[in-house]
Amino acid sequence: MKRARTILLLLALLGSLAACSRAPGTSSRAEGVSGGEDSAVQSNRSPILIAYAPQEDGDAITRAAALLQETLGGDRMVLEDGKAEDLSSYEFVLLGFAAEHNVLPDMVQAFLEAGDLGARTIYPFVTGEGNDAAAIFSAISQRQPGALLGDSAL
Repeated sequence: MKRARTILLLLALLGSLAACSRAPGTSSRAEGVSGGEDSAVQSNRSPILIAYAPQEDGDAITRAAALLQETLGGDRMVLEDGKAEDLSSYEFVLLGFAAEHNVLPDMVQAFLEAGDLGARTIYPFVTGEGNDAAAIFSAISQRQPGALLGDSAL
């Protein structure tokens, strides 16, 4: 039941954002982002940023971020400690991470505190144990008080 609900919520998010995506364009690497291919901001010239904190290669968050980018387009960015990108060109931020008992990972906290998301809409996609959607939204809102919060993607 819980898995079916998760899939339905993800499909609802994908459907609501599909109108915002554009046809894939060229890929480019953003300056200031280091690491391998997954560390690149892969651009499809869309108002959507898919920012995520992977636990390990091929984990659920990484796979979900890739699926969201493939489905919606947008730019995919691996969160790194102390790295902040220019977020002014994005309207929507899909924020993926694994949390335990409503505690945001350090990389996610740093991203939210370093970047000014202003009136952008954040759609979290979260895995982990002991999480409550309202508590996750509250933790995000405390670090980005001006940002809007969309429905949970997972």
